[in-house]
Amino acid sequence: MDNSKILIVDDDDSIRNMAKRYFETRGFEVTVALNGKEAVDKEEKVRPDLVILDVEMPVMNGFEACKI
Repeated sequence: MDNSKILIVDDDDSIRNMAKRYFETRGFEVTVALNGKEAVDKEEKVRPDLVILDVEMPVMNGFEACKI
């Protein structure tokens, strides 16, 4: 695998951790965020190849994060 980067954004710990483990065991480099604001900040630093983004989250929802 070429170490593709994935950003997983979800305020639910169990979903976020399950997705993180799934992709890491398949060779992906995974970064997580708890809300849209944190996702926007991390996206700028990590530059992921794929973002898996929940919609309903505190601070900033998924739609707001996508607009940015």
